[in-house]
Amino acid sequence: MKKLYLLLLIINSLYIFAQDTNSEKQISKDSIYTQANVPGEYPGGISAFRTAFTKVFNFNPSSKGKVSSVVSFVVSEQGQIEDIVATGENKKMNKEMEKAIKKLSNVLWKPAEIDGKPVKFRFRLPISMEFHN
Repeated sequence: MKKLYLLLLIINSLYIFAQDTNSEKQISKDSIYTQANVPGEYPGGISAFRTAFTKVFNFNPSSKGKVSSVVSFVVSEQGQIEDIVATGENKKMNKEMEKAIKKLSNVLWKPAEIDGKPVKFRFRLPISMEFHN
């Protein structure tokens, strides 16, 4: 009986050691990530990006009140800006946000990284403004 228990214990141990303990994520070239170990970064950081965006963003509302929009874009593995899309209720503001990001697309970003490898990363920039006449 002891030999049977010992044999079962050895067989069970083999199954435990046969398990794959490699927990690395598979990184796909086609995937666009929203979370990364190291996020993508504009040269000089987010404050430099916001300053540059403010300089090229040109929006004159036709009415007073609050307007909100979100512009999102992909920073490629090479640091290039791609797939610019702005969403919000004010179509004119959306269009101006897309234009502003296109003007900044000549600047290369530091790409996002997962496990030390550059990946495509979706960046989102929400903007809310209130206008008074």
